[in-house]
Amino acid sequence: EDGDSLSAKKYINSAIDSSKSLLTIDSPKRLELLHKLGETLSDLGEYNDAEKQLLLALELVEKKYGPHHIKVTEALFL
Repeated sequence: EDGDSLSAKKYINSAIDSSKSLLTIDSPKRLELLHKLGETLSDLGEYNDAEKQLLLALELVEKKYGPHHIKVTEALFL
């Protein structure tokens, strides 16, 4: 891995840790952050880690709004 990817992963892990302590579990900002982190990890080729973040975001959206809410659909396509 190159230095840029390693630096990006370091900041991503820091953001994940911060989101856990600073934002409530169903905070819209945390849900958005998890989704963006998943996208970024995917762009870096870290597909397993990306999937974890994206699935967690989806799970939290479903818990907050219910499985048939439009926000769930948005979480799938953001």
